[in-house]
Amino acid sequence: MSSDATKKLDEHTLEPKELQESLKAASPILIKIFEVVISLLCFFLVFVPYDNNLSTSVHKAGLVWVAFTLPVLVNIISLISHFRRIPLPKLSLCWFSSLFGILLFSAGCILVSEWWILMHSIQFRPAKLFMDLMMSCAVFSFFLSMITILDVYVTYKYY
Repeated sequence: MSSDATKKLDEHTLEPKELQESLKAASPILIKIFEVVISLLCFFLVFVPYDNNLSTSVHKAGLVWVAFTLPVLVNIISLISHFRRIPLPKLSLCWFSSLFGILLFSAGCILVSEWWILMHSIQFRPAKLFMDLMMSCAVFSFFLSMITILDVYVTYKYY
């Protein structure tokens, strides 16, 4: 190989340290994309039980809907602004993520409590599919709340 060919190879290859730094810089955006996907999954999982009137309170159902739709909207807006290269304040992103973590944790607690109430109801026994969807949405909600708390740390550190 000629020396020019080796120089070109060296220019195009990323060193492990550069690759690690680029992944750290991209991690807030990757987490936001992951949050949008999981929030949409939870939104569609909880739609079927709530469409069949399995919520015990309209206020609890409203909190659950807001907890799953608000992160989708705000994260899509932040992703659009990132890809259009319009900077968002770091403090606002951290506050939004911490608020979403609290909302998603409370939505998971509400879904677990409603599942518990419906499972031990003597008068009304819903279908197993609806109960499984409600519990899986609660598990994803707890997982997503941990991801949003991680998003606060990653956004503050690397954004």
